[in-house]
Amino acid sequence: MAEKPFRRILLANDDGFDAPGIRLLEQVAEQLADEVWIVAPATDKSGVSNSVSLREPVRIEPRGERRYAIHGTPADCVTVAIRHLMKENLPDVVLSGINSGSNIGFETILSGTVGAAITGVLLGIPSIALSQDKPQDVPPDWQCSESWCLKVLTHLAKTGLPATCCLSVNFPNVPAGQVKGIKSPVRA
Repeated sequence: MAEKPFRRILLANDDGFDAPGIRLLEQVAEQLADEVWIVAPATDKSGVSNSVSLREPVRIEPRGERRYAIHGTPADCVTVAIRHLMKENLPDVVLSGINSGSNIGFETILSGTVGAAITGVLLGIPSIALSQDKPQDVPPDWQCSESWCLKVLTHLAKTGLPATCCLSVNFPNVPAGQVKGIKSPVRA
């Protein structure tokens, strides 16, 4: 097998530790890195942007090797991981998601998924938020994410991610076969 593009990946989200999107992302991340850490909210924290807990304690709940449920916000999760749990061996990249629902336009600034990625880049780690578009009040069809996530992340790893990079990737709500390809971000 070819060498993996990352040594260590940190996964976070806003849908919660047991959300299906982070399980899908874990399967992809294991193909991209030697070590995958999950530090995610113990419960759904959608819509909290990159807020941090100031008046409540942030509790760490071990859930297995390199797996932690955090009683706090998505930004708390990334901060605890980078400043405490992984401080001796920092991640090469933070992947946040895969969110249930898109993060496009105004909802991007409210998203805890994007907030976790923003926190990662503020702490010096390139970060990518990933979301699966879906109709409102309907569970997502993960088929497009399942088919395209590894391809997109492999492409981005080859392109290179500077420490100041924070991207938001949205998988469309269409059958995977209808996706025509990957359009790279424009570089200045």
